[in-house]
Amino acid sequence: MHVSDCTSEKLRKMETAQEMWMHLRTIYEPQNDAQQAHTLRALVNYKMNDEQPVGECLSIWQKKLNNVLISGLEIHSKLQKILLLAALPHSWFTFRTNQNSVNCPILIDPLRILDRKKQCAHKGLQIQIQALQ
Repeated sequence: MHVSDCTSEKLRKMETAQEMWMHLRTIYEPQNDAQQAHTLRALVNYKMNDEQPVGECLSIWQKKLNNVLISGLEIHSKLQKILLLAALPHSWFTFRTNQNSVNCPILIDPLRILDRKKQCAHKGLQIQIQALQ
């Protein structure tokens, strides 16, 4: 059986076989409708905020999407893109409105790049303010 690196790391830290089994069971056991509804709700309701780094927010969003897909639900790539754009904070409005023909996996890289640019610009402004003081 193949498990992700993250899951493997968690399993190594567990002390008993029962702990390991319960953890694997929650990940790989077939999901019922209520569990699928819960994972889908968690994805739909997730909203990023400006205080967290975008990379961290994207990782959280991706984990929520993976949970939905692992539960057995299929989400069309266009809906994935819409859910990701809807999760962006209001400050990303301009970015959100310019992403008509891009699909979800391709959308993640420009988000990370734009966030890095914003962080660099913010750091540059802080340095300028410190120089003036």
